[in-house]
Amino acid sequence: MKPKIILSVGIVCAGVVALLIFRGNLFQPANINSTSQKTAASEIPKEQPIKEINVKAFKFGYEPNVIKVVKGERIKINIENADVLHGIRIPDLGLSGNEVLEFTANQAGEFTWYCANTCGEGHRSMQGKLIVEDQAAQGLNQPSAQPLQIQNQNKQPANQPVQVFFGDKRENLILKDDIVEIPVTVFESQKARFYNVVLASGKTVYFFVVRDKDGKYRAAANACQVCFQQKKGFRQEGNEMVCNNCGNRYPMEKIATEKGGCNPAPISPNLELKDGKIIVKQSELEGVAGLF
Repeated sequence: MKPKIILSVGIVCAGVVALLIFRGNLFQPANINSTSQKTAASEIPKEQPIKEINVKAFKFGYEPNVIKVVKGERIKINIENADVLHGIRIPDLGLSGNEVLEFTANQAGEFTWYCANTCGEGHRSMQGKLIVEDQAAQGLNQPSAQPLQIQNQNKQPANQPVQVFFGDKRENLILKDDIVEIPVTVFESQKARFYNVVLASGKTVYFFVVRDKDGKYRAAANACQVCFQQKKGFRQEGNEMVCNNCGNRYPMEKIATEKGGCNPAPISPNLELKDGKIIVKQSELEGVAGLF
């Protein structure tokens, strides 16, 4: 009898041990799989959100005409064609669209865009600029152990906003003792010469000088109070200055004599002449700096 009891007890004990082992194996894999799933889920990168920008296109310009983004961003430009079909074409990036332009900004730099459809006389002058900043550049505003040294007095300060101008920049002049000097020998009668100069504030002013039929030297901004936001300036055609944005024409003999309207904003109708050089004062240039 005793052997049977002992055998029964042994079988029961073995069954209990087997049950415990079975339960341990049953629940343990579930915990491992759960942890594995959580780890895998946390490693899935989040999709970059789309940055939407609205641009209005009209004859003959864009608003805004400068877009600044960061390298790596997903961009969607919604184009509102206010009058006729314009669209946007960025040849350097191989992009073109009439109502929507969607892309990832993979390349840092400055890229000029153009009107994608022939829209009239000012079609070729319709431009804008896409500025893609490198992500590393975002840390430039952090304090540095060494103060910033600007070696070139014509270089804009680090905190100066990016300034864009699509017109004739031509020759760069440097301020010295609050004036710029231009030799009179470079001028021909009724022929405009274009210049740019960085003021003490860091703002660049674009202007031109012309010698009139009476021998006076006149200076005017390469911008007007009507179209200045398009940053396109003027060009000379014969005896007229022509707005690169709207096509308005202004006679050379009136340069620097009238304020307001679509004509080159006056700087001086009679520049100072000294030792064979034309003198343009910084104070005169500051009067039109707001147009740039």
